[in-house]
Parts: sequence; structure tokens; C-alpha cells
Amino acid sequence: MRHGKFLCLPFSFTSREEPVSLGQVLLWKKAFFARATGIRSLGFLYGAKLNRANLRYATLFRANLSEADLSEADLRETDLRGAVLRRTNLHTTNFQGANLEGADLSGIPWLLVMEMTLQPGVKLKAIRWEVEHEEKTTGRPGAS
Repeated sequence: MRHGKFLCLPFSFTSREEPVSLGQVLLWKKAFFARATGIRSLGFLYGAKLNRANLRYATLFRANLSEADLSEADLRETDLRGAVLRRTNLHTTNFQGANLEGADLSGIPWLLVMEMTLQPGVKLKAIRWEVEHEEKTTGRPGAS
């Protein structure tokens, strides 16, 4: 069933009962294929629109999620080891029990990274974090 740019599917990919975007369906298909074939990473998801997506227990090992929108997403118990999350929107994302060891969090506001450490069970060992150029010179992200 089609609704504009969205598809309605018999399963719930998001945490709410809403139509899912085609991008979310393709991610679900990639995850299913990866699990069925033993592939360890979903790879390149640069700029993906995954706000409010339910990715609980997903294996996103070494995935490139740079500049993706993961706001309000459920990433509980997700394997994000070595993932690239540069400039990703992580506003109110649930990371409880997620493994982010070796992940690249460059461009993520430091206060948001600190909030991640307060969520139960989050593993942030050996993460990479670099200040964006604007933050270095002004002390504030996006300030001129």
C-alpha cells in the first residue's frame, strides 16, 4: 500500500504505528540480508533519515552514518563498534546498552556525548571525538 513517498507494511519498523519511509524499508531489507548472509556491517548509510526508527539489537558494525538523522531513534543494545557518526543528529536517541567502542563521534556536541555516558550500559571505550572548526574558534557550535 502506498501513501505518497511512504509505504505501509505489515510489520512495525518504527516505534510508533506510522508509515515507514522507503529509506527505512531499504535499511530493514539490508539488515535482514546481512543477518541471513552473515555480513557484519550495513556499510554506507551517509545522510540516512532514520528519525524515530526502531534499530534495537541492530548490527551496525563499522557503518557510516555520517550526517544521518537518528533523532529519537531506539538504538538500545545496538552494535555500533567502529561506526562513523560524524555530525549525526542524535537528539534524544536511546543508546541504553549500545556498544560504541571505537566509534567516530566527531562533530557531535560534547554535551550530547556526555549525556550518552549517563545512559545505562553504554560502552564508549576508545571513541574518536574532534571539535568542529567553528567550535574551536568560538567555543560554540555553529556560531560565527
